[in-house]
Amino acid sequence: MKTKLLIFFICILQFSAYSQTNNTSGILVYFIDGIHTESIMEKGQILKRAKITHTHLKSALSLISVSEDSIIPAFPQFNRADTLRISSDGRKVSQADLSKLYKIHLAKGQNSKKIIEYLNSLPEVLYAEPDGIALPCITPNDTHYHSHQWNMNNPLNSGQDIHAKAAWNIYTGNPNNIIAIIDGGIFTNHEDLNDKIIGGDIGTGSDNWISHGTHVAGIAAAESNNGQGVSGVDWNARIHPQRIDLGGDAETYQAIVDAVNYSPNVFVLNNSYGLMFDANTPGRYSTTVRQAVAYAYKNNRIFVAAMGNHQITHPNIVNYPAGYPNTIAVGSTNTDDKIANSSVHGNYIDVCAPGVEIYSTITGNDYGYMNGTSMAAPHVSGLVSLLKGYRENLANDDVLNIIRLSADDKGTLGFDSIYGHGRINAERALNYLIPPYLLVQATTTGGTIANTSETYKQ
Repeated sequence: MKTKLLIFFICILQFSAYSQTNNTSGILVYFIDGIHTESIMEKGQILKRAKITHTHLKSALSLISVSEDSIIPAFPQFNRADTLRISSDGRKVSQADLSKLYKIHLAKGQNSKKIIEYLNSLPEVLYAEPDGIALPCITPNDTHYHSHQWNMNNPLNSGQDIHAKAAWNIYTGNPNNIIAIIDGGIFTNHEDLNDKIIGGDIGTGSDNWISHGTHVAGIAAAESNNGQGVSGVDWNARIHPQRIDLGGDAETYQAIVDAVNYSPNVFVLNNSYGLMFDANTPGRYSTTVRQAVAYAYKNNRIFVAAMGNHQITHPNIVNYPAGYPNTIAVGSTNTDDKIANSSVHGNYIDVCAPGVEIYSTITGNDYGYMNGTSMAAPHVSGLVSLLKGYRENLANDDVLNIIRLSADDKGTLGFDSIYGHGRINAERALNYLIPPYLLVQATTTGGTIANTSETYKQ
């Protein structure tokens, strides 16, 4: 496994149903020096608040009308001992000291862009950036009820699916594997999910988010071969929900890190959501959240990310985290094995998977269709889990390379910015772990050695 730091962004989707819910207005600031968190007793409760200790910093902040009262710790319960952890294989893995990260709430009318520029010029500040919300990468449509999953076995266009049926003849999954669903919560009483949930945040969010998370979970790992409902890509893997539900960057960071820390058996994290400036503007950079993705990678985890669905409204605008190294960026295909109109293009795409009219679990113990790269991503997460279950010593880079190499080439010959390396093929991916194929791992990096040209994200 490579160990370089992963630079992180988040993907975005315009979703008008959420346009009135963006109540996160503020800035995240990482102070190197000049401020600390202190505990005070107020109305019988211990509260955390910021205390400015440097005269220069207090004067500088006063110039932009920022006082101690408008600064709150982003991670009030962060334990500095957690900046260094021992991974399951004995390596030391570091994360940032998030006790130094604070939220600044702005007064109405303040220019956040200019304030961020000013804060980044101060010697006491490592970085300042806008805070925001997370939204699912899903294109909503009318709900239908049907019993057929073309994405697993396409009856109209034979072979234009993920070859799940043939893959299941090889392997159906390991019950020790856990897929983390970083999303809006899961309807845990669903008949096709209730025996799969393990740990995590079992609370539920807004109606749209809970249906979204439930649908995503069913695609990756619904209870399968049980005479009811739908089949997940991995029949046996368990599901670990981490709810973000329109939270800010600190909440998203915490959900990712908590999923990694929950168990070494959480090898893959599915992320079918995006960070945004507002309900209609894709491409927001978050240094805070990128550190969580780096933490996942350094702990030998796979971070699957949806490419986003704004190709029509914002053509070729890079989505994050899909646009950064060491994630698996996933586009969406339709029943004809063509890229979906809304699926974002870019030379950072890795692979694509079915994402149009995908039938899966929804709230109310029911089933329905949803569209989007949100639906494509959990196909890949399920495949990651199958590969790791079949060969437990695989590193995250091994899995990434196998999924790329085994994909069915689509579009122009070889890699392209629309389909990436192609639409995933679960059968071929598993076959790459079976003789006469030979997996060679370098002991210094844990990565797969393959005589192929590598396409790196820009």
